[in-house]
Amino acid sequence: TLHSREAIGTLEPEWLATCRIMHNVVTIGINKVQLITVYGVPSTQKDSATFNNDLLQQALDAITQINLPAIILGDFNVDPFTLPIAQKLQAYGFKDLKQLFPRLHAKEMPPTCRDVTHPDNALLSPDMQELLTQIEVHPEPWFDAHKVVILTFHMPPNPITHLRMSIPHSFLHLPLDESQMPDAYAYACAKYGEPTSIEAW
Repeated sequence: TLHSREAIGTLEPEWLATCRIMHNVVTIGINKVQLITVYGVPSTQKDSATFNNDLLQQALDAITQINLPAIILGDFNVDPFTLPIAQKLQAYGFKDLKQLFPRLHAKEMPPTCRDVTHPDNALLSPDMQELLTQIEVHPEPWFDAHKVVILTFHMPPNPITHLRMSIPHSFLHLPLDESQMPDAYAYACAKYGEPTSIEAW
């Protein structure tokens, strides 16, 4: 059993209302991973490509708000790399299971639906690609015509990510223009009064 919590405030309310996308942070040992589950609309529906492209754009927007490794997974109902979003996915370094399967198993990934297509898929960020050790497509369809896809990861004993807190810098390094100081001082005095103590300064 893995501890999972909803990522709050990362998805637009109108997208949450579709019930086609969910964003969670899952704890695996000492590591945390983002999981975004999506359910694309079938290609038989009008404007499905536009909807599914926007769905994946929303997933990318959500992922970039949390600095953790990420997996986008679910029934995409489309090859994500045939959509306009493909360029952004590649820019972020994402690869899907069809791309990763030959590297792990030296053959093409079996279809996951009706022995023809691969709608059941996952997009992995670069750090999760390095931890992936196996992709298994269950031979029997368990969900209508869909076969279960099982991913195996080797999670390291050390944290994948590190918390870094920025230390405030001195105002002396700010690009201040000396010629603006008299006006700034006059403005502050007009608003707060003339400083009469070191605390007021």
